[in-house]
Amino acid sequence: MKLFILAVSACILTGCASAQLRDTTYYNIKDINIPKDYNTCWQNLLDVLSDQNEPIVTIEKESGILVSDFVNISQDSLIRYALVPYGMMGTGYTEGRYKLNIRVKKISENVTAVKINAHIEGFWGIVQPYGWLALESRGVLEVGILQQLASKVGVELTYSKNE
Repeated sequence: MKLFILAVSACILTGCASAQLRDTTYYNIKDINIPKDYNTCWQNLLDVLSDQNEPIVTIEKESGILVSDFVNISQDSLIRYALVPYGMMGTGYTEGRYKLNIRVKKISENVTAVKINAHIEGFWGIVQPYGWLALESRGVLEVGILQQLASKVGVELTYSKNE
């Protein structure tokens, strides 16, 4: 009985410590209009994704579609990239993965729209049912790619951050 009480107390204390470290930063940007032509944006976006070693599985320049394969990430990265729910004992997600869906669209001769959707999943591994569950993105992945793209084409990216 003493061992049980000790174990429950340790779980509660650990859970409370984890909940206090929860980051709630959320970026309100997933798409931008870039004052550059389509071909310049397309090629620079491919360069950014290549630099990050993103495993691209679909490249359709004519339709402006780029899709990555899933990338496995640690629990720490999952917490940074997604809005991960916490309970009294922390989070039940033990690891994560994401894939990117990117749309590049010509607006005019010198303006191109780039929209990035990160599909993020966490593996729920504490109690059954075990499995991959979709989580809401914080926008961290999207902002990172858009910042790199903007930098490569020589424009400034402005966005808001909620905390």
